[in-house]
Amino acid sequence: MRNRASNRCEECDATEQDTGAYHHAHHIKPRAEGGQDTLANGRLLCVNCHDKTHGGPAVGGSLLVNPPTDDLVERIAERVVEILKKESLV
Repeated sequence: MRNRASNRCEECDATEQDTGAYHHAHHIKPRAEGGQDTLANGRLLCVNCHDKTHGGPAVGGSLLVNPPTDDLVERIAERVVEILKKESLV
């Protein structure tokens, strides 16, 4: 899908750098209505067009193009371990 769309939103032609967020794969016919996971039933949309299509924030939200730093990932992992230990899950 990304190749077909040349990594641009198939609605407004924006790049991920334009919006600051990863583009979303959108089902033209929703899976809940029998839509398939095929390229023919998909469009690559920027977060803004995907939100407009759904009338609000798209499912899953948007992921920032700039990934978190290793330090942030390590701090998050440490916090998760603390919570799991507190709940006696590890």
